Amino acid sequence: MKILQGNLDTLNNEHPNRKGWFIGSFIEDNPLFQSNEFEVKWAKHKKGYFKEGLKTEFETKTVTILITGKFQINFINKIDGVKKFITLEKLGDYVAYDASKVDHTAEAIENSQLIVFRWPSN
Repeated sequence: MKILQGNLDTLNNEHPNRKGWFIGSFIEDNPLFQSNEFEVKWAKHKKGYFKEGLKTEFETKTVTILITGKFQINFINKIDGVKKFITLEKLGDYVAYDASKVDHTAEAIENSQLIVFRWPSN
């Protein structure tokens, strides 16, 4: 029986090149965290953090869930250019989207902590 116990902040500090992703196809050192079906990220961002999102042509769905803070994700539809701005403000707020259909940027309005699920893992 294989059981793991740990802390995601510690794991992120041990593997900074993963940028918070701890489950996915690219996890090579731990078979329990290796998956081709999905990816999971433990993300902590300081106020003012800003990032261009994943730009891809292959279908990949994402759900971002706010744990603490205030976090904004701005979307632009790749087909018609329509913009939509989503602010996650309270515990459990989430946004789900298909990254092959929209481009996005992400910004921490306050210090924020999130958990992100993406599938499939590429």
